[in-house]
Parts: sequence; C-alpha cells; structure tokens
Amino acid sequence: MRLGSSVERRALPCHGRRNRACRILRTPQKTPDGFSADYEERVNRALDYVVGNLNGDLSLEAVARAACFSPFHFHRVFKARIGETLAHFVKRQRLERALQLLSLTPRRSLTDVAMECGF
Repeated sequence: MRLGSSVERRALPCHGRRNRACRILRTPQKTPDGFSADYEERVNRALDYVVGNLNGDLSLEAVARAACFSPFHFHRVFKARIGETLAHFVKRQRLERALQLLSLTPRRSLTDVAMECGF
C-alpha cells in the first residue's frame, strides 16, 4: 500500500537508537523554495564543517560525507541552495578568514596566515 496524502502523518516521539528510524518515517516539511527541512539541516552541517575545517581536507568527497550525501548529489544540492559551488565557497571562506586574521594581527606573517587558512 502506498502512503498518500489521504493518510495523516504526524511526528513520532523518537528516543535513543530508534531516532533514525523515526526520522525516516516522518514526512519531511518543505521550505518555500522546495527543499526539505532535512536537506536544509544537512547543507548547514556541510557549511559548519567547512568553516570549522578551513585548514583541513575540504574536498567534495569529504564535505559530502559530512553532510551524508553522495558527492554528485551534494554538488547539485549545494549549488542550488547556496548559489555557488563548493570550491568557490571554500575559497571565499579562506580569503575572508585570512583578511580577518591580517586585520586583527597586523604584525603576523603572511605565510603563517596562509597556512592557518589552508592555502
């Protein structure tokens, strides 16, 4: 039997190990632009991962893994949701962080700043 709109769905109380199973059973709420709330949460998880690991591995595969997407699907969702590719977002975040470090500590060497920001 296929569950359609005629069946009322409600959020299930989830506790412990069954939390993941309960999430799967819930109908995801859509945002105004058509993305599910789960996708929003996963893209935000990817953004937090990038900002927290600017000097680490920020390859498409690593960030997609942090967001629990396949690399191909993550690239499409990220571009549609954020408006720029992951590579451009990472570069912009690294540049903004470097600018912040240089402005707050003007005597710091450019090499130190570049290494801390992942360049």
